[in-house]
Amino acid sequence: SGRAVGDCYYRECYARWKRWLLGESGRIVSASESLSGFELRACLAAYGLSLLEEWRKTVFEDCRGDLYRRLCVVCCIPTEICAHVLHECFGQRNPVQLESMLNCEFGLGFITRDRGGAAEEKAGIIEFRCLSNDRTPGRMVDLMTLKSIFSRQLPRMPREYITRLTFDRQHYSFCLVKGGRVIGGVCFRPFFQSRFVEIVFLAITSTEQVKGYGTRLMNHLKEYLRHRSFEYFLTYADNFALGYFRKQGFSTTITMSKDRWVGFIKDYDGGTLMECVINPNINYLSLGDAFVNQRKMVLKTMRLVSTPKIYSGASLWEDVSKLPEHVDPSTIPGFLENGWANYEKNTKQRAALPLNEQILKFIEQMSKHESSWPFQKPVSKQIAPDYKDYIKHPMDISLMRKNAKSKVYKSKDEFGAHLKLMFDNCRYYNGEGSTYYRLANELETAIAPAFEELIDD
Repeated sequence: SGRAVGDCYYRECYARWKRWLLGESGRIVSASESLSGFELRACLAAYGLSLLEEWRKTVFEDCRGDLYRRLCVVCCIPTEICAHVLHECFGQRNPVQLESMLNCEFGLGFITRDRGGAAEEKAGIIEFRCLSNDRTPGRMVDLMTLKSIFSRQLPRMPREYITRLTFDRQHYSFCLVKGGRVIGGVCFRPFFQSRFVEIVFLAITSTEQVKGYGTRLMNHLKEYLRHRSFEYFLTYADNFALGYFRKQGFSTTITMSKDRWVGFIKDYDGGTLMECVINPNINYLSLGDAFVNQRKMVLKTMRLVSTPKIYSGASLWEDVSKLPEHVDPSTIPGFLENGWANYEKNTKQRAALPLNEQILKFIEQMSKHESSWPFQKPVSKQIAPDYKDYIKHPMDISLMRKNAKSKVYKSKDEFGAHLKLMFDNCRYYNGEGSTYYRLANELETAIAPAFEELIDD
């Protein structure tokens, strides 16, 4: 068989089989009794790959690796053989080929934001699962991992509350899996009769943020619910998540009639209620490609209906010494005829300063706030000796200032992720009720309006 590996127990099993055929077992026994556990042992060792594939169609789908490992222990199969079979089943892909090439989502553009995630999904680097608490071992492990991510990324939420809702059977979790490990997800509750879904928690682990995974995750969830006739999302978004949800099609204007949702969802202090309408005619997994194709079609149609015309061009460079400092594009022949408009008249369209200069001004303003003193410099070992045992990715104002001066930040979202990381680290390490926890909340609330005014280049 192409799915079999070398049977290291063949000689021993064959010898017992031969002794049984020759009647040398000492007493009259059946073949299965004579072979005892050697038959199962040989089968597990030689045809483990086939067994693992068949178990994908059973209730053991999510825990087939653990089941195979335990059977190997019972049958005294050496760990080297067990590890080899599991590696052949779960680790066949070349790690170099499957290495993620996404540094961040910046530069992909709004309509192609999830293209990188889609490419990784096609390559098998990431996958998506919808889970509920059905008490199977594999899914319980995944829910535990997701619960830990929620607790880490949403420190304002009580951990007991996160645990209760994540494992509640009325709630579902749509998970993003990378390398066999859950790295993020959405916990939601569906209201089947009213045909809307409440998003309760949404988070991606800090080391995998700003790569377009959040957009791909949300598009998968939309597509999953679209096929189940749901019409709306509702969620309470905190200040630093407003930008993310707006990019996913959410709005603060609630169009769904109140009698369908009032009293069904929980109100959160400090959050903004947002809604997203699920269009039944849109395939959300190919949304970026649809926009690109629409743009190509519009340009093609424009070329068909327009008559090509060659303009004489500008004569500005005939005398370089008299070249003006500023040239009005409307004076160049052909510009107005081809649809040019002075978009810069709208000050909201473009930032007056480059993004990193805006961030530096923002940081200086934040540094002057009375609650900013714990965040000015890295946490010293003298003050908190075990800080790095709990906080794997420290962040402070001085580091963000250094990043901005080096022009590290390519978008507002990337800077926002570092801001959120700084506050989340503080709340996670110090705990609710502490002075530092309170100062983190005060500073985060105070700077939120100024953060919203930042404009990408």
